[in-house]
Amino acid sequence: MRWVGDHQLNTSLSIINRRVAAELASAGVRIQRVERSGVSLDPPLPHVADVEIRHQWPPDFGPAAAGRLAVIQPWEFGTVPGEWVAGINANVDELWVPSEYVRQMYVSDGVDPSRVSVVPNGVDLRTFSAVGRRYKLQTRAKGVRFLFVGGLTPRKGPDVLFNAYRAAFKGRDDVTLVIKDFGANGIYASDERDAIRRHAASRALPRIEYIDRQLTDDEMADLYRACDVLVHPYRGEGFGMPVLEAMACGRPVMITAGGPTDEFCPDEACWRIPAGRITIPSRQISTFETLRYPWMLDPDPEHLCRLYQEVAEDADGRVRRGEAARKAAETYSWSHIGSLYANRLSVLGDRRVQSAASGAAPVDFEEDVDRRLLAMPAWRGSDRLAELLAAWSQAAPSGTSACLYLLADPSIHGQAEELGEHVMDAAARADVDLDHVADIVLLLRPLVAGYDERLLASVDGYVPLHPANAGQLRLAHAQGVPVLSPAPAALRAWLDALPARTDRHAVRYQ
Repeated sequence: MRWVGDHQLNTSLSIINRRVAAELASAGVRIQRVERSGVSLDPPLPHVADVEIRHQWPPDFGPAAAGRLAVIQPWEFGTVPGEWVAGINANVDELWVPSEYVRQMYVSDGVDPSRVSVVPNGVDLRTFSAVGRRYKLQTRAKGVRFLFVGGLTPRKGPDVLFNAYRAAFKGRDDVTLVIKDFGANGIYASDERDAIRRHAASRALPRIEYIDRQLTDDEMADLYRACDVLVHPYRGEGFGMPVLEAMACGRPVMITAGGPTDEFCPDEACWRIPAGRITIPSRQISTFETLRYPWMLDPDPEHLCRLYQEVAEDADGRVRRGEAARKAAETYSWSHIGSLYANRLSVLGDRRVQSAASGAAPVDFEEDVDRRLLAMPAWRGSDRLAELLAAWSQAAPSGTSACLYLLADPSIHGQAEELGEHVMDAAARADVDLDHVADIVLLLRPLVAGYDERLLASVDGYVPLHPANAGQLRLAHAQGVPVLSPAPAALRAWLDALPARTDRHAVRYQ
């Protein structure tokens, strides 16, 4: 598997990439992690990946070079960009989203519902636990501590958070709102934080402590434990990881009703803020044109104001709901979420590869032969190439009007000389003299999207040599290409009616 996206940042996307990749690797999946820049964090795979997974921003719905493509892409605005729908339906074998809330957006906009699956996010239950250190806040005042975690961008509802807090506790010194900001100079840059920063700096009441420095996971867990309740009056979320993290730390949450948090936060663990919907009067989100008018949730600020006061006075309720929150979070361990991803990979393996190249022109070959046989060795791993060469030498001696093509991508598998040595070594192990067999051609091609399908449509037979050939094997079955075992009898039957020729060569490079 090839996993493309950020793996080393302190963002939700990067955390998900790291944790799920680690869980799958521990389950025996061979993974090559690739940064958005194209830099690989792992050694090359021994062969082309069976599955490519992408989880990045901005998303990439272009076709995969080979095999199956899965894309993880949450969305928060009710309707999705039109270009995404076209790309998903053309190229993506499965779209994975973190909530049913998001799934309905894609399905409503025309994405094939059979290819959109919900896999929720997870939480590290050992780091984010109810027992442990507490973050040392600058504010030492006693009283209830409310916490907000997230970028101060409009869809997170910072204006609702701030205004309702000031209205609920005007002039009071027995409450504190701790705001852990993210992305102030990057993805969440906005004007919303200016008033909050000024209020915090002025030390006006009700008190606000503003934190914008980067914290480690351990420090974030300490911060959750240092506060009494998380407040998250969001307008748009695909999941809401801070909510789950706070729950894992035994903290109850105040959350917008009607969004994705309803799916993992039970009533007994939270207070819900009633919300309607508000339509955005432009079919544009950032640089993306959406299919319909976007919308977001609209949490009721007056109800939040009353909830602030109710929660501040209900110490027993905070404890009781915090215990229920931890219990609910325990079903979202990363090991469990990793198993859900593993299940999706299993299902994905049974799907026919999506390809924009269906019906494209066949591949042109230089060799004028009556039969073409294709195989793709595991150039960096173990396979049945020696067995195939032995069968080829017995079934197709020199002069047979047939050609065996061995497919390789030089950018992945190595250059022609190195690959030629690999073939020679396999022939030596099989005691095959390549000067006395029908043509064997190293087909050196970049494995661009759709090429596998075109290639299989242009040959007369296919020999799978290792388990990672499963994607090509399914394409061969789908196109009616005979699939042969690397055995002399199978190849002889395939070649039975071929006329003899005498102008063949042993190993050439195409």
